[in-house]
Amino acid sequence: MGWMSWNSFGPNINESVIRSTADALVASGMKAAGYKYIFIDDGWVSGRDTHNNLVPDPKKFPHGIKALANYVHSKGLKLGIYSDAAEKTCGGFTGSLGFEQKDATTFAAWGIDYLKYDYCNAPTDSATAKTRYRTMADALAASGREILLGICEWGDRQPWHWAAAAGGTVWRTTGDVRDKWKAKPGEEGMGILNIVDINAGLDHYAHKGHWNDPDMLVVGLYGKKGPASDLGGTGCTDQEYQSQFSLYCIMAAPLAASNDLRSLSGKTATILTNKEAIAIDQDPLGIQGKRILNDETWEIFTKPLANGDIALAILNKADKPTLANFSWIELGLTDSSSYQVRDVWAHRTTTINQTVAPHETRLLRIKRITTQISLPHLFSDNMVLPRDHPIKVWGHAPNNQRVTVTFHGRSATANADNYGKWSVTLPPLGYGGPYTLKITGASNNIEYKNVMIGDVWVCSGQSNMEFPVSGWSRVNNYQYEIDHADYPDIRLFTVEKDISTRPEDDVKPAQWQECSPATISPFSAVGYFFGRELHRTLKIPIGLVFSAWGGTDIESWISRASLDTSTEYRDAVKNLPVLNMDSLKTAFRKKMFRLVNDLQGQLPDSATIGSWKSPSFNDHKWPTMQLPGLWDNQQLGNSFDGQVWLRKEVEIRSGSPTDTATLSLGMIDDNDETFVNGIPIGATNGYNLRRIYKITPGILHEGSNVITIKVDDTGGGGGVYGNSDELYLSCGATRTSLTGAWTFQVASISAGNGNFGPNSYPSLLFNGMIHPLIPFAIKGFIWYQGENNAKRGYQYRKAMPLIIRDWRNQWKEKDAPFYYVQLASFKGEEGTSNKGSTWAELRESQTLTLSVPHTGMAVTTDIGEPGDIHPKNKQDVGRRLALLALRNTYGKAVVAQGPAYRSMEIKDNRIELTFTGKGSGLVLRTPGTSANSPAIPDGSKGFELAGTDHKFYPATPILTGDRILLTASEVPHPVAARYAWADDASNAGLFNKEGLPATPFRTDQWAEITKTVKYTIYLH
Repeated sequence: MGWMSWNSFGPNINESVIRSTADALVASGMKAAGYKYIFIDDGWVSGRDTHNNLVPDPKKFPHGIKALANYVHSKGLKLGIYSDAAEKTCGGFTGSLGFEQKDATTFAAWGIDYLKYDYCNAPTDSATAKTRYRTMADALAASGREILLGICEWGDRQPWHWAAAAGGTVWRTTGDVRDKWKAKPGEEGMGILNIVDINAGLDHYAHKGHWNDPDMLVVGLYGKKGPASDLGGTGCTDQEYQSQFSLYCIMAAPLAASNDLRSLSGKTATILTNKEAIAIDQDPLGIQGKRILNDETWEIFTKPLANGDIALAILNKADKPTLANFSWIELGLTDSSSYQVRDVWAHRTTTINQTVAPHETRLLRIKRITTQISLPHLFSDNMVLPRDHPIKVWGHAPNNQRVTVTFHGRSATANADNYGKWSVTLPPLGYGGPYTLKITGASNNIEYKNVMIGDVWVCSGQSNMEFPVSGWSRVNNYQYEIDHADYPDIRLFTVEKDISTRPEDDVKPAQWQECSPATISPFSAVGYFFGRELHRTLKIPIGLVFSAWGGTDIESWISRASLDTSTEYRDAVKNLPVLNMDSLKTAFRKKMFRLVNDLQGQLPDSATIGSWKSPSFNDHKWPTMQLPGLWDNQQLGNSFDGQVWLRKEVEIRSGSPTDTATLSLGMIDDNDETFVNGIPIGATNGYNLRRIYKITPGILHEGSNVITIKVDDTGGGGGVYGNSDELYLSCGATRTSLTGAWTFQVASISAGNGNFGPNSYPSLLFNGMIHPLIPFAIKGFIWYQGENNAKRGYQYRKAMPLIIRDWRNQWKEKDAPFYYVQLASFKGEEGTSNKGSTWAELRESQTLTLSVPHTGMAVTTDIGEPGDIHPKNKQDVGRRLALLALRNTYGKAVVAQGPAYRSMEIKDNRIELTFTGKGSGLVLRTPGTSANSPAIPDGSKGFELAGTDHKFYPATPILTGDRILLTASEVPHPVAARYAWADDASNAGLFNKEGLPATPFRTDQWAEITKTVKYTIYLH
C-alpha cells in the first residue's frame, strides 16, 4: 500500500513533491490506514558518473536520494524507486541493464525499500524477461538490504506463470489503467472495468507474499490531465472510484494511490482510508477473491477471510439501478446457516439483497451466526477423553452466550466470543468411566453419554493403515478376529476422507463407537490390533482416532506452514498459491488436458476409440509406457484419472498350441476390458484382482496378434501393475513375456474432481483430516505410510522428521510419542543392491528418523507379501507398534525392537558385524517360521558383500554369539555389507529370540538412486 507519483506528476518529480506528499500521507490519515510506500517513478535519474553509478537529477533532487529516504523513513514510511530492465526507461532515461549489481548496491546504500522495475525498450520474448528480472532479483538479494521487487512488464508475457520464480513480490497483470470506467470499442487504453476483468481471472496465481498487480488506483484523479496526460481519461464518478477500490480490495491487489495527496478531497480521503475495506485487502490469508458470477449485469466476487468471515463484492455493471436478488447458495454460502451482513461502506449491518446503483460495488463482510451450542463431531457418545491431562472442550454458541461444561464432578464456564467460539479446560482425571459430559447454555443443552477417560492415539497414513479388518481387503483369520472383537472399553473414531485448501475446524459427520463384532470390520486393522494389545496389557480405556487415506504422499499430511519453513521443501512450495478448491480443481483439469494434448493431441471421438481394438489399427504413432507399472510413475503421472487403451503386438510361432492359451495381466487399477485380435476375452472390476483370461480357440493364430486392454481408472493409482512374471501369454508349454513397452492412448479424462485428489497439492489432508482434531488431547501417534514416497526415498529422511515436528507443534506436545511402520517387503520395481532399490532407500530414511526423540519403528520385512502391496498379517504390525508404546511410553519391561546394526570390522576375506536390540539372543531362521524354529547356522539369505567394484553378492552368515560373520566366495576383499537391501526383502533371516526382525541396513554410503528426486507440484 502506498502512493505512486506518475499519474499526477509524470517525469516532473522532485524531492519537494516527495517530501510534501510524505507529509500529506501522514496528515490525511492514510499512513494510519496502512499506506507505507512513497514511490518515485520514472524521471528521477540524470545518468551515470565516471564510475557508472546512477546519479539523481541534481535539479530535481539537490540533496540526493539518500537524504530523501531518510526523511521518508523519519515519517515511519518506506521509499520506492523506479528503473528499467533495459538501457533506457520508458521515459528515455538511464536504465539498469548491465549494471544490476551496481544499481542494487546503490539502492541499498540510499535506503531504498522497493524497486519498481519496468520493461520498456527490451526484447519481447518471455525468456529474456525472466532472465533480466531474475538478474536484478539476485542483485537485490545480495545488496545487504531487503528491497522488494515489483515486476512491471504489463502482463504482456504472462508473468503470473513465472514472476514469483524470477524474484517478484508483485507483478503487473495489465497495461496502464486510464482514468475512466470502461474503454469503448476501438478506444485506446483500458478503464477500471477492463483492468478488473483481466485481473479477476488470475486469482489462483496470487498468494501470500506474491501478488497480482492490476496497476494503480485512479481514485481522485477526476479527469485532470497532469504531465502524464497519456494516462488520463474522461474521469470517473466517486461511485466508480469507490468501485475500483472495492474490487481491488477483494482481489487482494496492491493499493497504490496516484492522485495529488496535497490537495485531497474529502470524498477521496473517505474512499482511500476506509479501514474495513483495507482489512479485506490486507487479510492475513492473502487469498485473492474469486469471481463466481460474470454476466451482462453483475460481477460477484467472494473471498474467505482469516477469522472465518466471507467478503463479498457485488458490482452492478448496468447503467441503471438494479435489484440484487441472490440466494445464499448462489453466493457460495449455504441455506442452513444464519448470516450477519455488514456493509463496509455504510459501516452498518444490512441485508444481502438491495438495489445497487449503476457502477456501484457493494462490499460486504459476512459472518456466520450461531443460534445454538454445538461441538465438533469429535465429541459424541462413547468418546474417550484423555486421562492425566487437562481436558479441553470447545465449540460454538450464540455470540457472548455463557456456556457451562460439567463432567464427573468438575465444571467450567466460558462466554462465546464475537465469532461464537468458546472453549473450557477441565482439570486432569484418572482413567475410568462411563461418565456423562454435559454442556449447557441459554440456547440449548447437550449431553454425551458413555464417555470414558483413557488414552487416545491417532492412527494415520496411507492404505496399509487404512486396510480394514474386513472390507475392501481382509486380514488373516478375519472372521475369527471379527467374532472376538468384543472390547467395549476400546473406542473407535473414523475420520471421513476429506481434503481442503485451508485448515478446517471440524471433520465430516462421524461418531465414536464401542469396539464390537458389529463395529470393527471397516476399522483400521493396524490401529485395532495396536489398541487391543495396549488395552489387554494396561487394562485402561483406549481411544483410536483413525485418519488415513490410501495412495497418499506424506507431503499432503504436513501443514503448509511447516513446508514453507522447511529447507527441504520451501523452494518446492514457495511459489505455489494458496488456492480455493474450485481453483485447484480447474487448474488440475486444465493441466491434465494439456498433458494429454502434449502426448497425443486432442482427445478422440467415439468412432476413433471404437477402432482401437481392431488388429489392423495402426498405433505406430502412439506413445509407449512400460508394463507392468502404474502410469502414476510414468508419463501420465499420479494426477491422471480416466480411460486409457493399451496395445501390444505378439508374435506366435508356427506350431504353437493356440487352442490352449491363457493371458495373464497381473493386476489392473481399477477396471479393464481386454481384447485379443479385436475379440473380447474378459473383463474385471477391482484394482486388487489378478487378471487371468482363457482365450477361446480360434482367436489366436500364427504370426502377429494384437492384445488390447481398455483400462478405466476411477481414482488413485492407475494402470497395469504387479510382478513381471505375472504378465505373459501362454500357449501350451510356451510362455511369452509381455513385459516392456506397450503403446497407449488416452480415450477420456474423468470428470468429477477434475483429476484432483489428496496428492494434487500440499497439505490438503492435513487441512481436512488432521487440523480438525486439534486441540483434542492425544497420547501419541502411530503412522504407516511411505509406499507412495518410495520414488523419493532419500527425501523421506527430511519429510519424516518434518511431519513429526509439525504434528507435535500443532498439538503443543513436543514429546508426543510417534511410532511408525517400516515398509514391508514388496517386489515393487524389483529393486536390489545392484540395480538400486527405492524401497530400501525409503526404509533407510525411516531408520534414520529414529534419531528424533520419542520415536520408534516397527520392522515388517518378514511379514510382507512380495506380490501384494497390502500384506494381510496386520496382527503382528499392530503388536509390534504396541510393544514400542508399552516399552517407551508406558515403561513396561518388554523387548520392543529387533536387532539393529551397530558396527562393522573387516577381517581378511570376511566382515564381522555387531548389533544392538539383541533381546535374549540373535537367531538366523527362515522368515515366516516361528521364533522357536531351529536356527539355521548358514545359508540364510538377505546378507550381501561387495568389494571396491560396488558389486554385491549373496553372503553366507555365520552366527557366533552376538556377532555375524559374513563371507562370499565372489568377494575375496569385502569393503561393504548390506542386509535386506531390496524392494522385496522377504528372504531376510536375522531375528532376536523374541521373534522381532532385524532392521535393514548398509555399511556403505554409496550413491543413492533417489537422492536427486524431489517433491514437485506443477499447476500449469
